[in-house]
Amino acid sequence: MWEIILKKEYSICIGTMEICGIMRKLNHAYRDMGIKSDCYLLHPISNIIEKDTAYYNPILISYQKIQNKIRKSLFYGQKIRMRLWQILEAFVLLKVFFYTLMNYDAYIFLYSQSFFKSNPFLNQISEWEYKILKMCKKKVVAFFCGSDSRPPYCDNSNFVNFAGLKEATRRIASNVHMIEKYAIVIDGTASAAFHTKPYISYNCIGNPVEKEEYRGESRSKNNSVVILHAPSSIEGKGTKVIREVVRKISNQGYNIEYREVTGVPHNIVLKEMRRADILVNQMYSDTPMSMVDVEAGLNGLVVVTCGYYAQYYKSDMPFPVPPSCFCLPEDLEKNLIFYITNKEARTVLVESEQRFIKNNWMSDQVAKKIFKLIKTGPVEEWLYDPAGCEYVWGAGCNKEQVKERVTYLIDHYGYKALQLSENSLLYHNYMKIYQSKYKQ
Repeated sequence: MWEIILKKEYSICIGTMEICGIMRKLNHAYRDMGIKSDCYLLHPISNIIEKDTAYYNPILISYQKIQNKIRKSLFYGQKIRMRLWQILEAFVLLKVFFYTLMNYDAYIFLYSQSFFKSNPFLNQISEWEYKILKMCKKKVVAFFCGSDSRPPYCDNSNFVNFAGLKEATRRIASNVHMIEKYAIVIDGTASAAFHTKPYISYNCIGNPVEKEEYRGESRSKNNSVVILHAPSSIEGKGTKVIREVVRKISNQGYNIEYREVTGVPHNIVLKEMRRADILVNQMYSDTPMSMVDVEAGLNGLVVVTCGYYAQYYKSDMPFPVPPSCFCLPEDLEKNLIFYITNKEARTVLVESEQRFIKNNWMSDQVAKKIFKLIKTGPVEEWLYDPAGCEYVWGAGCNKEQVKERVTYLIDHYGYKALQLSENSLLYHNYMKIYQSKYKQ
């Protein structure tokens, strides 16, 4: 079947932002399959990560120079000069976009980003980018990553005040509604509250990982169990709570070593994984296996992730459901103690994680599944109907924070501020939360 699909030469444009090496891995996988594929990573952080694909395409050199001018103008507070450079940047971006239009059959976008969204002026007409792609019969796959589709009132969002929260909610909902009109959407079952159409559940596609990310066994040589925590955000990952739980366990006399790394290069995190036994990812997640969990599982660590979605995911997510120790925040201590004291249980879970990842989420497997979506459209068994979602607690924050935000939004801006359909389960569940605050 796969060989038949590959008979027609195809070309894929991947961009325009990188997160956790996802785009680089897909690009390498497609090239290994003999498919023409190029990364167009336009964001500064993406360019730092990825420098072996379209980054060196001559058409992007001028764009990169202009970006450097914009950053320099911003640093020195030269707003007028910055705006002028951004206008020039818009013209160069249009040139890049139409170049890709002439040279690629399909597009894979990550984190709601695209070419027009990379510039403040083009961003205002970003829907036209998707309209043009549709008119030119280009297939588009949009891979959401959680915080770009999750309601800000149940997310670790950076908003200045509640007025900012209202605007962020409106903006994200509007963007989701726009993209789902034109693209094949991949998203998490717990974070896609604003979707109005069935989408592909992320666990059916996977977080791609490469064989090179498996560094082999190199566990700690002493008798202690090494617990690793590698937060990208101290507050959003609940690091302070995790530290307190680990401290409490240590005070009970368990032989453990706690290691915490943050703000370090990816290869350093992988190196730390080699000498750890357990990874504690975060306190308030809405997915049983994020990218760092995948890397840890592949490298032989027990993955412990906490989140309120732990009560729902096994019956809510389409098959296959990723294996890990996904538990409620209040159960972290209990589960850590279990795996600290039970080496056999650690071995069983690690084998389950590695088997799942190697059978489902290696980069070539993920790339093939996305390519199947491009060629034949959505696969029925991978689809998730957002109307069936009833999970309200999001990720990156605790229940009290969600209750406070929802109550404030409704009190000051009305029910419509939630940007949810009044016929949805989510809407009625948030109404129950709101009403319960006034019955206390």
